[in-house]
Amino acid sequence: MERVYIDCHHKETGTVYLPEKLYNQTLNQITFSSQSIECQVKPHQKKTMLIAEDLWKKCHFPYPSDILVDIDKQTMTVYPLIGIFTTGKLKNSLRPFGERTHEFKHLLSHVHKKGGYAFIFCPNDIDWQNGLIDGLFYCEGWITFKAPFPNIVYDRIPSRRTDRDPGIKQMKEKFMHEYGIPWFNSRFFDKWAIYQLLKNHPLSSQYLPNTEENISLHAIRQFLNLYQSVYLKPKNGSKGLGIKKLEKESESLICEYYDQGQYYKENYKTLSDFIRRHFPGDLLSHYILQQRICLMKENERPLDFRIHTNKDGNGKWRVSAAAAKIAGHNGITTHVAYGGEVKSLYALFSDRADEYLKKLVHAALTLTEIIDQQSHELIGELGLDIGIDEDGRIWLFEANSRPGHTIFKNPAIRKQDDFVKKLWYDYCCHLTKQTMKHPDWMLSSKPV
Repeated sequence: MERVYIDCHHKETGTVYLPEKLYNQTLNQITFSSQSIECQVKPHQKKTMLIAEDLWKKCHFPYPSDILVDIDKQTMTVYPLIGIFTTGKLKNSLRPFGERTHEFKHLLSHVHKKGGYAFIFCPNDIDWQNGLIDGLFYCEGWITFKAPFPNIVYDRIPSRRTDRDPGIKQMKEKFMHEYGIPWFNSRFFDKWAIYQLLKNHPLSSQYLPNTEENISLHAIRQFLNLYQSVYLKPKNGSKGLGIKKLEKESESLICEYYDQGQYYKENYKTLSDFIRRHFPGDLLSHYILQQRICLMKENERPLDFRIHTNKDGNGKWRVSAAAAKIAGHNGITTHVAYGGEVKSLYALFSDRADEYLKKLVHAALTLTEIIDQQSHELIGELGLDIGIDEDGRIWLFEANSRPGHTIFKNPAIRKQDDFVKKLWYDYCCHLTKQTMKHPDWMLSSKPV
């Protein structure tokens, strides 16, 4: 593997000029993702790899760039070409993905800086007949190029509803099991499914709060008698939406929740009154019940931690970022959207930060590796919401397969985002090389 700058030339057709140190006489083919074309290869003394205009167009290179080149017998393989799949693209906009545009721009720019191409695409951008995609690239501005199907796909669908769409599911399966293209973090996690997966493993069960799926009046009453305070969480929720905290106090029940950003606190005389108000019909079947953990506090405000884990260039899990999240005033969760505050561990704990970080890293890697092993999905990153209670015990509250990037808005945490992107890029290259060596490995994998 070598990093080299590629550009187009207008000399002989069908010819690639290769830096002398990469040249050998057996080379007669250039490959770029799904495009593979015979060519004549000549050495030259420049450090740039020059590709004839006709080959450039047939391969669908978008623009001159640094990229990685692998030389093997007769073939020069140019990579990576990374596809980022999402929905919700806005036409004719300087911010084609709204609030997500900034993050996408930085992700694509990171690939450009490290060597390679990355583009964003949506379902309607795919030309199945010709094996091409109208990919949205970032090169000193947003620009669309026709690109071959990518080496790998990173899934960033923003909503669970879209993720469940049968057409989207079928499209993902087609990429993976007909074209053999790795597609990682292909779906949102179901809270109960992840709980069951971890509950049945001896190394991870210790980190789980008591949780119940088939909620009934009897189950809620039993939990309240045991723990005094419980949470009801949507099975497929995210960002703290729909969470309700219920607490037993004297002869009444107190419910705290947020609705459209507004905090509410209500008293109920009976559990039945509470259920009728908040869970009409069969709405309760879409929730899980969980004991409330008495978390450690900062100025009387509960806090927990977001731990980001990524696979590296060898496919091994690493902790890539860690931040503390402190609940806001009346905060029933630590989400920033509800007044939560993000701080670095060192700003919060000073001399004890390393002690806490060591415990969190150990727990995060244990949980991440078990999820990866047991889920039978292709996973490259996770965001874990982990708490430490007043007795120092560690608890897992949620595992996110498409972690957000809110924590990186804090300047003290922002530098960790570079490490997240580095590991993400390295893992994309790892998947690409695995596919280059074993083209059929995805074809036999378990479907989405």
